[in-house]
Amino acid sequence: MSDNPRSSEDSFYSSRFSLDASALDSSTALILVHDEDDDLSDNSPIEDAEDSQQFEVTSRPSMASLRPSVVLLYLLAPLLKFGAMMLPNIGPPIKYTVPSIFVFATATALAQQLWYMLSRHLRKHSVEDIVPEVFARGRGKERSREQWRRLSRFCAGAVRLLLCILYFHAAVESVVPLVPRALVISPQLVITILFGAPLLPLTTPRSLSSLRTIAVTGLSTLSYVAWFICVAVAHAHGTLETSHSWSNLYKLWRPLTTTAFAFACPNSLQLYSNMKGTTGRSKTSNYRSFSTLLLLSLTIAISLTLPLTFFTARWRHSSPPPHTQAIDILQAITLLLAIPPLIITMPPLPAPDRFRHLTNVSVSKIVMVFIVIASSTLPLDVLSVIGQVTLVLALLSTYVLPAFLHIVVHNFKRPLSIIVPTHPSTPTALHQPSHPEPSSPILANDELLQRKERLLQKRQFRKRLIWDIVAWLLLVPLGGGGLTWTVGKLMKKW
Repeated sequence: MSDNPRSSEDSFYSSRFSLDASALDSSTALILVHDEDDDLSDNSPIEDAEDSQQFEVTSRPSMASLRPSVVLLYLLAPLLKFGAMMLPNIGPPIKYTVPSIFVFATATALAQQLWYMLSRHLRKHSVEDIVPEVFARGRGKERSREQWRRLSRFCAGAVRLLLCILYFHAAVESVVPLVPRALVISPQLVITILFGAPLLPLTTPRSLSSLRTIAVTGLSTLSYVAWFICVAVAHAHGTLETSHSWSNLYKLWRPLTTTAFAFACPNSLQLYSNMKGTTGRSKTSNYRSFSTLLLLSLTIAISLTLPLTFFTARWRHSSPPPHTQAIDILQAITLLLAIPPLIITMPPLPAPDRFRHLTNVSVSKIVMVFIVIASSTLPLDVLSVIGQVTLVLALLSTYVLPAFLHIVVHNFKRPLSIIVPTHPSTPTALHQPSHPEPSSPILANDELLQRKERLLQKRQFRKRLIWDIVAWLLLVPLGGGGLTWTVGKLMKKW
């Protein structure tokens, strides 16, 4: 063990240990004890500059390296979508929504940090790989681990698919009132075809590093900024009206849940892995720190969301006037361009190889695009149910799931431990030097190493205690309270 405190920490939190002859030959008095499942006890938050050497990047099509500016764009874009756009339509009391924006933004930052800690702890880059490691670690559990992996991939794909359906339906509903019914028999069918046609070519890239995907995400963000400006101008002139897509959502879409959904985003572990691939083993400055980018994206999102709580739209009783049509068009463009990145990051569907070689485009993407387009023809009652389910799953996956996994890993799993023997000379009895020297400084060095390990463990204990409190706060008051409210609302108890 090195005298360097950082190397001591790395050895204490490395992903694989074995107590073999080389460990017994060590002259130190620190003894490593581990269980059969190689459970870990890392509880410190992600530190990009120091931990880049410990993170494994798995090569996947959607895992190409990304520049920090692109990572910031991908972190910001999901926060400026449907949830933020719905805030003017719910007419919430300012005294509730203004604090809730800061509360849920903070909760999102903490929840994402828990994901990064789990990712570093388990050496996995995605939720689909973390969940199996949490519930089916160890030898002889390969089959169970594969079942958990399939389940987690299905759930992750389902959440993204439901978000795509919600976005596409809202985009279509925003523009339908603008089409004169005298010109076409079914305006909704015409808009569905026009919006659905470009989706397939926009989802052909296999990586988030594709220039096409980056351009689509950037245009979606710019269109939201333009929409925000138009909404502010309309509010100043007293002509702001409720979006048509809002009328199909009810029950669960209330001020607090809508605000929480505004800051709910698909897991960003892939972006973290992509940035790790960019930085490599070199230390990075603060502006390239992923945590800094996350906080910056949340700050920008708050600045482009908070003013919306002061805007109150009126219910629309007729077709919108010409000077407000730009709001509906920009809303549709923003939501439509948010769909391709979600489809690109979906886990692929299981399909025989002969179908995969029929076209250069992924069969899964083709199926997903057609499902999204066909969903606009569903009855409004079914789409309303989809909206409620999407809301619940998005909130659970963003705020509750990382807290639950953190608690399971660090409270119900046997952690790795280092035992400091009472007599520092114990290990030296296992390996006697061929020519012992009376003046050997082993005992003095052992005492120094023991002191370092005690300080390290004390520091890690404080971090562990803080993050355990954070996880329980996300799980019990936020998750448990929200689940109780949801059940009561569905049962019409309040």
